[in-house]
Amino acid sequence: MRGRGGAVPRALVGVLSASVLVVALAGCGGAAPRPTVTRTVAVPTTATPAPTTAAPSPSGGATPTGGGPTVLRSHITHGWGVPTAAAPFRTTHRIVPPIAPPPAPPLPCLRSIGFGLHHAEGYEQLSFRFTGAMPGSDIRYVAADDLVADPSGRRLPVRGDRALRITFRDAQAHGEDGASTVVAAPTRPLRGDVLRDLVRVGDSEGVVTVGVGVGGPDEGGGAPRVRVVEVERIEAGVHRFVVAVQVALH
Repeated sequence: MRGRGGAVPRALVGVLSASVLVVALAGCGGAAPRPTVTRTVAVPTTATPAPTTAAPSPSGGATPTGGGPTVLRSHITHGWGVPTAAAPFRTTHRIVPPIAPPPAPPLPCLRSIGFGLHHAEGYEQLSFRFTGAMPGSDIRYVAADDLVADPSGRRLPVRGDRALRITFRDAQAHGEDGASTVVAAPTRPLRGDVLRDLVRVGDSEGVVTVGVGVGGPDEGGGAPRVRVVEVERIEAGVHRFVVAVQVALH
């Protein structure tokens, strides 16, 4: 099951250049938590070929067909809200491993993590780029001291007033040799107005978890609002699936 959402606004075209996003924005006014809505999407057992015709970009204009990336799909799975333990932002995709024959990874594989300051649009963003397929995700706020490493159980300190725990299910971030497949990630601390830190919590048994330190409470003292966007695109000839997590500044 995958969360329902609307079409991506025009202002997000430049932002959603990654394959899969997830970012929390600082909210104003403390809106009530958005209820979790999910949907199931079947995933082919082989890589999906690129279409012969470029899909329209999120802004409604033509997607670049030259050397630039081609956006195949862009979808808001969860609009602005505050994900909690009682009402997390959860999106589920049906993954049947192996999604590709060896030597390709049997599950959606995390390849890079991007960090962007989009202050003109009112948010900061972390984008998680996968290959193979779109993973399921579970996003919720927890206390800053409530991040525990998997499987060791060791507590992981994080900068910020609270933490955003982002969990990808039916996913991996390591190869057959156990080495990390993440080739690019922001350095700590993040130095954003609301996004302060990023720690890797776990990568075991098909579950990849990261913790994001979040600061900057809104006027009512509540947690910053979050929006989640999924983007599927062809980038440098590679089919990528991006989960973008956006956190509001106001």
